[in-house]
Amino acid sequence: MKKKGYAPDKLFELKKNFRSSALRARDALTEQQRKLKSSLIIEQLCSMRAVQDAGSFFVYVSFSSEVETHNLIRKLLAEGKRVCVPFVDRASNTMTASLIKSMEHDLAPGCFGILEPAPGCVHAVDAKTIHVVIVPGVSFANDGFRIGYGGGYYDRFLKNCPAVTIGLAFDMQVFDQVPHDGGGDVALDYVVTESSIIQAEFSEIGGPYSSRKKEGG
Repeated sequence: MKKKGYAPDKLFELKKNFRSSALRARDALTEQQRKLKSSLIIEQLCSMRAVQDAGSFFVYVSFSSEVETHNLIRKLLAEGKRVCVPFVDRASNTMTASLIKSMEHDLAPGCFGILEPAPGCVHAVDAKTIHVVIVPGVSFANDGFRIGYGGGYYDRFLKNCPAVTIGLAFDMQVFDQVPHDGGGDVALDYVVTESSIIQAEFSEIGGPYSSRKKEGG
């Protein structure tokens, strides 16, 4: 049974503390460490049946000290997969999936220097047609809940996207539990790190490619 949510003010402070601590630890990784760990994480990810069987992906475009996804996006495109990336409309406070064909030609630096669909290259895709969503985050838990950057974009997007959801994290970002709001926060199906593939204790969304069995079982 899911635990009752925290009071809003308590939840805000708890998430803020988790976010600050996890970001400091993640930012402390050297570029070499981050590249090596990211490579191992992507190798783990690509070994999953849910990923191998899927034809349509929504993948965050990594920046700063996040698990790197640029090579993953290029790999999926080279394999002929349909790949979408986030396009955030800050005026409406929404995030949509935008189809891309090339990292080099379809993306350009946007807010905070994060690569996003360039002007004229936004091609919205129905979220219900996506098979796998690759999700970023600051902290993750074994039950599938995560702490992001505080904007709530992914939680709102995932409520309308019946896909397999997979968070990418370094081992240091994974905890037994993280504070969450049972009504607004969405649990992921899996969290993949450099050392393990964690299937969530429970998840709030699924899809035709989802499996409730342990990966490899």
